Amino acid sequence: TSNNNGGGNVLFNGEPYNQYNAGIRVTQPLFAIGSLAAIDSAKKDKQISEYDVEIASRNLGVNVIAAYFQVALYMHNVDTLLLQERIVKESLNTTQHRYHTGRSQLLDVLQVKTQIALLVSQLADAKNQVDIAAASLANILGEPHAKAYAIKNNLRSPDLKTVDSDVNVNNFHLPELEQNKIKLLQIEDQKQVSLGKDLPNLQLFGDYKYQSYKKEDLFDGVNRSWDAGILLTIPIFSGFSSIYNHDALVSQQLQLEFARKQLQNQTNLQQVTSRKQLETAFQDLIAGKEALDLAEQSSKEAIRQYKLATIDFLQFLAIQTSYVQAQQTLNQSKYKYIVALGDYYSASGQDMSHLIDLLNEANK
Repeated sequence: TSNNNGGGNVLFNGEPYNQYNAGIRVTQPLFAIGSLAAIDSAKKDKQISEYDVEIASRNLGVNVIAAYFQVALYMHNVDTLLLQERIVKESLNTTQHRYHTGRSQLLDVLQVKTQIALLVSQLADAKNQVDIAAASLANILGEPHAKAYAIKNNLRSPDLKTVDSDVNVNNFHLPELEQNKIKLLQIEDQKQVSLGKDLPNLQLFGDYKYQSYKKEDLFDGVNRSWDAGILLTIPIFSGFSSIYNHDALVSQQLQLEFARKQLQNQTNLQQVTSRKQLETAFQDLIAGKEALDLAEQSSKEAIRQYKLATIDFLQFLAIQTSYVQAQQTLNQSKYKYIVALGDYYSASGQDMSHLIDLLNEANK
């Protein structure tokens, strides 16, 4: 910097003179209340973000499991309708033969053909459901333009005993609660930071300066000087902003404590609810398997009796429809059980990778 020091006084031969200055000041805080708390608060911001990622990853895992096996469910429905179509088409040959021999009426033939036509439409709808479910899975996985996925047509899952041996309800990790705990600790850091702004602080400073009346001599060694010292700053007229900031932080702290209680209550409810839903889904699965076994026996017997002309087509169709419904109901029960497993692991704070390993093992 340069300053013209002529002013109203002519000092050097009637000419004003210039004063050139250059330098640098270095300061180092030695003591300031809240300085370390500010660093800790910044670290906690990173931890909070990491828990956000963990929550999103867990929820994504649950959604992917549900979406993946929904595709498998719809593929099973297609297979069930194809089986029904094959059975009805085989019955058409029997019905036409009985009609030509006078043991059946034309109405029976028309009814069989009507059912075949209806199955064509049902199969088209079922295949569309597969495509839509696959597109939904692709969107969840971040590949919305994917055309297809190679998915095994399996809906197998571990039984409840295997799940119970894997789940440890006494050892759980819920990122929402951990994140809330970090936020509460961060409030304490912010209180220290806010308080420190209006309290004395101590700094070490050092100056390294050059001063000359001629520009060309500014950086000569003889014009160089330095000094160092300790500066104590005592805020006097800084106001009472820290008081208001403290009140605001206390309000945030109370909100977080209330949110924590809500989280704990909600977590307990979800754990109980998800467990009951899992047990119900498993019982439905067992009942569905028994129902399908009986329906399959009925279907085979109906095919045999229809060929022997001891039952008419309406009876035959009713039995086959029940068989298809039993298959679809069982498939739906399998799917609900798998979804219930995902919800149970999530609500219980368990590692989702364990469930994925169990599902992969069951569907080998």
